[in-house]
Amino acid sequence: MGLFDRVKQAFSAAANINPEKLAADQSTAQAYGEELNRINKVGIPGTGTITAAVDTGERTAGNPWYQLDIDVSLPGEDSYSVSKREMVPATMVDKYAVGTTRGVKVDPQDRNKVIFAN
Repeated sequence: MGLFDRVKQAFSAAANINPEKLAADQSTAQAYGEELNRINKVGIPGTGTITAAVDTGERTAGNPWYQLDIDVSLPGEDSYSVSKREMVPATMVDKYAVGTTRGVKVDPQDRNKVIFAN
């Protein structure tokens, strides 16, 4: 395929972009990011071990959503399990493998709201 064929193909793909889907993706990503930032500021630090990770088939701006089961440990408390949806950039899927332990922050008002802090 020549250069002009590739340009033509790119323009054809761009013409098929759904503006409503694009706006919805932007809104979803913004709300998700705001919630992550809020919990990052007020959250209780701890660790979380991923015990299950399932691609839900959903995509936002091309990024897959996973349903994760996480064992959460906070200093001085018994560990507990949570299940959450997480948007995972395709380049970072390996950081969400089952058995991976990462730093987390937990919403002090709702211990089921957990984010990965690093």
